[in-house]
Amino acid sequence: MVEKVVGGVDTMIEQLLYLVEIAALPNVTLQIVEHSAGAYSLLTGSVVLLGYEDDGDDESKSAYVASHGGGVTLEDADEVEALAAQFEAAANIALSHDDSVKFVERRIEVLRGAARQS
Repeated sequence: MVEKVVGGVDTMIEQLLYLVEIAALPNVTLQIVEHSAGAYSLLTGSVVLLGYEDDGDDESKSAYVASHGGGVTLEDADEVEALAAQFEAAANIALSHDDSVKFVERRIEVLRGAARQS
């Protein structure tokens, strides 16, 4: 939701500058789904997918799903795979990392212009 001003223009600019800073880290991929992409399955919440070694060789997977009412951790393999597929589908319609950073940078400039006018 980089297009909606939350907390005032100055606060929003600070938040977006921090997002650009974090996006420069080697272990971070920023991808923004534009409004023009329409509705998609992860639109109303967030998903964190986790993979970790379990007792040596086996990789276990879980997912944390957050929404307006709270969150839940899922460990059922079928549920985690379904969420992983939804996450991949969202990533496929999102802007690339570089284009997402440029999108945020353009938004910062628009907000700075608005701040100068007020």
